[in-house]
Amino acid sequence: MVFSPSAAKPRTDEDFRLRKNKEFHKKNFVDKRLPVENLNINLAKDFPIDAMHVVDLGVMKRVLNCIVEQLPKEQREVFSEQYASLASTLPSEFTGRRTRALKNLKDFKAVEYRTFLLHTGQVVLKQFLSNEQYKHFLYFSVGIRILNSNNATAECINLADEYLKQFVKKFSTFYGENQRVHNVHCLLHLAQHVKNFGPLYKFSAYKYENFNYQITQYAKKPSQILEQIANMVGRNWKHPDAKEKDCTGGFKISMRDRDAYFKLKDGTILKVLAINNNSVKGLRFHSAQPLFTEPLDSTVIGIVLLNITEGNPCEILASEIKFKYICLPYAERIVLTPLLDK
Repeated sequence: MVFSPSAAKPRTDEDFRLRKNKEFHKKNFVDKRLPVENLNINLAKDFPIDAMHVVDLGVMKRVLNCIVEQLPKEQREVFSEQYASLASTLPSEFTGRRTRALKNLKDFKAVEYRTFLLHTGQVVLKQFLSNEQYKHFLYFSVGIRILNSNNATAECINLADEYLKQFVKKFSTFYGENQRVHNVHCLLHLAQHVKNFGPLYKFSAYKYENFNYQITQYAKKPSQILEQIANMVGRNWKHPDAKEKDCTGGFKISMRDRDAYFKLKDGTILKVLAINNNSVKGLRFHSAQPLFTEPLDSTVIGIVLLNITEGNPCEILASEIKFKYICLPYAERIVLTPLLDK
């Protein structure tokens, strides 16, 4: 089923309870209440869209598969090699899936599509897409990055909403009319869910999906599986977010490039060269260039192009670090992308 590139008038809780759109209700429940209607919830607004399935496994998977199919065979092979080579550059926080060759694309997991959308796609796609198609991808990437931010203001969320509307509006231009499916349409509603519930990651399925493996290890025999899990969870369960953090905010600092670039609280960039207890020595960079300027200047969201020969020696306290960068090679320079909290 192909969906409209624009959103219709939002349905309300009252619309649902009064069955104003009878065609959207199963015949058995047109004149009968659902059990969920007995709860004190808003049936139109209190069921947010899950970004893991809609954004990453839904839209990003569809977009990346379309792009790969559009590329000539020679370019596809170069694209695959370049993308796989980024595995060694991702920071230590990427403990699970790293980048791999596109011959494995059919086996990519949700987190791999998320990595492409938020961290690596802006870099690797720049040389393979036309300017217009690259800008179209950035509407998607920048919009979702903003909606994942803990610090997004109402103005920023509205900007992300506009970017996603532009992405959906022009989606069929680059990927075909038949590709504008339900998941693509759902992007039109994400900003409102963020206004209601906070950043996308806070109501995504990732933390629960990650916990599934641990739960399955609690079942030691094929019978009474639920009882086994309940008993073990009661003894051992920790919230998926319950991780120990150090004074730097929980990220690793080292002299290796993949763990060596940080944004400082004074706005400058640091490359770590040595670590001494609570202080670090390195190179401080006072200026950087944008990786892209449309649909906005990338420096606004912290994505910068850095000349690594322009740093000045310095020594700072670790407490002066604001956040960590992902460092990706780009021609003779490097691209720094803020590592998202989750």
